[in-house]
Amino acid sequence: MTSRREHLLGDLARLVSTLGKLDCNPPATEAARVASVNEHDVRTWVGTSGHLPGVHGTVAWRRPLTSDGKSGARLEQVQLDDGQRLVVKHVDPGSDWIALATGDVSRVFLLWSSGIFNRVPGVIDHAVLAVEPAGEHGSNVVMRDVSADLFAAGRRLSRADSRQILAAAAELHGAFRWGSRPERLTPLAELYRFLSPWVWTTAATGR
Repeated sequence: MTSRREHLLGDLARLVSTLGKLDCNPPATEAARVASVNEHDVRTWVGTSGHLPGVHGTVAWRRPLTSDGKSGARLEQVQLDDGQRLVVKHVDPGSDWIALATGDVSRVFLLWSSGIFNRVPGVIDHAVLAVEPAGEHGSNVVMRDVSADLFAAGRRLSRADSRQILAAAAELHGAFRWGSRPERLTPLAELYRFLSPWVWTTAATGR
């Protein structure tokens, strides 16, 4: 008799197989639209002074940042007049399919403004400097540029890497285990639905 565990493992294997066959990159026309920088929007948000929220210094230049991310969120690389480099992420359910699939309504801004990021333990560097609301349901996230510290695509994690990540995850869990429950987090049901073949297929095909 097949055990329930074997059934679950079989379902998981089929899910992984399905996800691996899907092309979850935005369509070419959408990718081009997301990558483009609307100069009017940039000037409106930064202002005539050329300052970013939560950042000391003036923007010397900014340009679209090419990324292999799958969400469709628009990224910009920014350099201040003192040489510091930042990354600005524009989270918008209209172009970010992960935000759309998880029911994101300015979630990052609401978590930031409620002080949740201040409770993240020091072993985790979220790199966020400021978050501003954008449009009806979007957020503009200003971060330090930590791209040099990210794992390279395709890199196989060592046991030491895995232990470090799991230890940091345990500290994050411990930091929020007691006390008030953070509001505005993605509901568990949305996380399960987000990983379903139906959502991935919808994102890949647009229907």
